[in-house]
Formats: sequence, C-alpha cells, structure tokens
Amino acid sequence: MHDFEFYAPTTWAEAFSLLSMEGAQVIAGGTDLVPLLRCHAAQPQVLVDLHRLPDLSYVTHDDGPVKIGAMTTHAELASSPLCVKHSPALAQAACAMGSPHIRSRGTIGGNIASASPAGDTLPPLLTLGAVVRLASDGTERRVPLAEFLIGPGETSLERGEILQTVEFPAPPEDAGSAFLKVGRRHAVAISVASVAVLLRLRANVLHDVRVAAGAVAPTAIRCP
Repeated sequence: MHDFEFYAPTTWAEAFSLLSMEGAQVIAGGTDLVPLLRCHAAQPQVLVDLHRLPDLSYVTHDDGPVKIGAMTTHAELASSPLCVKHSPALAQAACAMGSPHIRSRGTIGGNIASASPAGDTLPPLLTLGAVVRLASDGTERRVPLAEFLIGPGETSLERGEILQTVEFPAPPEDAGSAFLKVGRRHAVAISVASVAVLLRLRANVLHDVRVAAGAVAPTAIRCP
C-alpha cells in the first residue's frame, strides 16, 4: 500500500477544501477501496473520510420522496422499517451484501459511487427511478442514477463533489418488489448476475413492470 495523507473532516467546508487538493478521494466504508489500495489498483494522494460529517446516515420519508443518506450502512438499510416497507428489493439487496462485517461497514453511497456493474443496491434503485444528490463547495445538483453510472468504476461525479443522498418516489401501495442474485457460492459472493423487479398488480393484471439487472453489462441497467 502506497503512502497517502488521511483526513476526517468534521465540517462540510473542511471536506470540500480537502477534496480540492490534487489526488484527493473520498473514503466511506472502505469495503471496496481498501482492497484496491492493497493491490495498488487505487493510488490516491489524499483520503477524505466522511464518517465525522453530520447528517449522512438516515432513511426518511415525509411528504416527498424516500431519502437515504450516503453513509447509511447496508445493515441499517436491511433493518430499516421504511426501506422494508417502500422497497423490499432494496432491503433484500442490502441483506445479500457480503458478510455481516461488510454490511455493518459498507455504505449505500460507497456502493453507488464505486459503480461496479455487480453493485447489489443498483438494480433495485434503478427500478425505483432513484436520483443522487451531489454537493460541492457552494453548489448542488441532482442526477438520475441511470445517468450517474457511466461505466465500470466510472460515474459523472466531478472533482470536489460528495454524494450526499439517494432518493426515490415512494412506490404506490399496490406495488411489490424483489431482488435475486446468483453468485459462485452461497455467501459472501460477488454477483455473477442479479435482477430486481418492481411491479403493480391490479385485479390479477400486471401494471408498470420495471426490471433492472446487474453484472450483465458495463453498468447495472434498467431493462425497458
């Protein structure tokens, strides 16, 4: 592992200032980044840890969309009553993620920003029409997840930006969803293929069927 500077800012101003440095990179749970550091596949000069920043771990739903903070862990997602209610598929995907240790450390923001084609939370979020909220010093923008994902490990995240929130409209009461993955073993496996489905059933007739797949293309994809 090569040498780098490590910072854990406590304010947004400090975080944005650090990310303006050459070679700066965000670290969230580290479950994807640390293995890359060990094999020298990632060589940041500066690591900016988000754990001490306020208001980045939550699942909320008031009158608007369901909102999930980027530092919400997979374990928190899997056990969140709001997540289980509004997106069983997302809760299932979080529950299928790695080992208990990985689920307690890995975050939804990290899973999205890593942009692995096999990222388990991505197919459920695509069926939900999820949008990511990105913040930088003095600016903010919202990007549909389908546009945020560009290629394997590539996103539209710009230098100095932090992924703060992922949000999606709460599905109607008559909607149901599910997530399934296939791996090379029964546990702690990266998906060989995965699929999420969200649909509505009225009078035994299917409406608004949405399907998204992972690990079958350069990014997780919605399948119209």
